[in-house]
Amino acid sequence: MDLVHPDDHQRAISSWMDLLTVPSGEARRVRLRHLHRDGRAIWFEITNHSFLGAPDHPHVLGEMLDITDEMAAEEALRAGSPRRCR
Repeated sequence: MDLVHPDDHQRAISSWMDLLTVPSGEARRVRLRHLHRDGRAIWFEITNHSFLGAPDHPHVLGEMLDITDEMAAEEALRAGSPRRCR
């Protein structure tokens, strides 16, 4: 939780608690901001795959995709200012 933006702590906790209730093999996705060591926020789309029911090795497999540029573009659209894509 030290890496998660304080405003997203509850969303991160709720997402994790939800993951603990799903059957093994299912996944849950959440978008959260993480804090870079320089203090700026980086948006990630996190997909956690539950393998907690695996008899030999219960685990969660997480995938993180940096969506910072996508979220900035969406915010620019909401604000009404066009932004050029890279």
